[in-house]
Amino acid sequence: MIRKITVVGIVIFMLLVSISCSKEDVKTGEDEISEAETPSVDYQAAFESVEVSDEGSYISERSKLVGDIVEAIDSNTLLCTSDNKILIYDFNEGTTRTLAEDSWNIRLSQDRNKIAYENDQGIYVMDIEGKGEKQLYERSDDQIVRDYILSSDGSKALITLIEKNDYVTIIADSNGVIQYLPLDESENFSITKPLYLTRYRLYALVETREMISDGEDVTYGSMVDFVYVELDSGDYRNITRNVYGNTVEYVDRSDSGNIILRSIKKTTNEDGLIETEEYKTFNTSTEYIYSSGIESKDINLFKSINDDKDFITVEDPVDLDYRYPKLVLIKQYTDHKATLVGTIFTGNPSQIFYRNDSIFFNSNGDTYRITIIN
Repeated sequence: MIRKITVVGIVIFMLLVSISCSKEDVKTGEDEISEAETPSVDYQAAFESVEVSDEGSYISERSKLVGDIVEAIDSNTLLCTSDNKILIYDFNEGTTRTLAEDSWNIRLSQDRNKIAYENDQGIYVMDIEGKGEKQLYERSDDQIVRDYILSSDGSKALITLIEKNDYVTIIADSNGVIQYLPLDESENFSITKPLYLTRYRLYALVETREMISDGEDVTYGSMVDFVYVELDSGDYRNITRNVYGNTVEYVDRSDSGNIILRSIKKTTNEDGLIETEEYKTFNTSTEYIYSSGIESKDINLFKSINDDKDFITVEDPVDLDYRYPKLVLIKQYTDHKATLVGTIFTGNPSQIFYRNDSIFFNSNGDTYRITIIN
């Protein structure tokens, strides 16, 4: 009896071993077939958040994020800021060079040859290579810099300050000369955004604030207008002449110096409050402002190529795709005709930049360059 059980056990054991080996052989074969038929997955491509519409017309490249883009110097070089440092980033090589530390509020001259920045001591300027650094303005302890811009060649800076609770605007040049702008600024009338500085004039946005009373309640109404200010006299001309509640927003400045604005007007009817937008272009040579003809109402970001005729935008789609709730579209306009460049699936970048047929922006922790193939 014991012998029979032993024989039966040996037979069962051999059968189990045979079945196990057969399963291993089959599994190995399946693995080999699977590996041969399944293509390898590109880890970088799997997490791509940008897709171009036509690979024959546009090339999309992604690089590591080194900081916030301040400006595109050319089709390869980016001026960036990170951790209060000014950086030059070479997109092709993936290399970074530090120009200055402990710096913020970076500005670039119109000719792209000078960089200015602010630190605890004041405002400094240097050339695009980070050389020839010089202090343009020494800030005192009782001053707060509201904003500033460089002249076209970077030799001067117009600076708006709060000094002992007063609004002050000055022009500082590289020789240490300080000129006070004779403009009566206060909380009821102040420069909110300087836009463009010439030899004789400042073009800027100003906010006007006034107390409004209906007999019982007292409120404050405000409006924002686009003006130019004579530097010698402080006299200014209100170009947009808004009424209270309306505003003007700065959109972009073209390479020619022309300023693109968005005018927002609010009216009421039986349906309630209605807000209308209109894009305007101010020609700084002729001092003529006109409706630009930019018709899209869903523009989130705008970058001029040729004033208001050729430009790049980031827009919301006409129809929402619930699979991609943050999806936005990059479009290229030529003579006001739109072409889809590509899609960003992760929402609006903070800014877009354009230089020499290259579009740059940060998205989802990366820096992208889309090259337009002519």
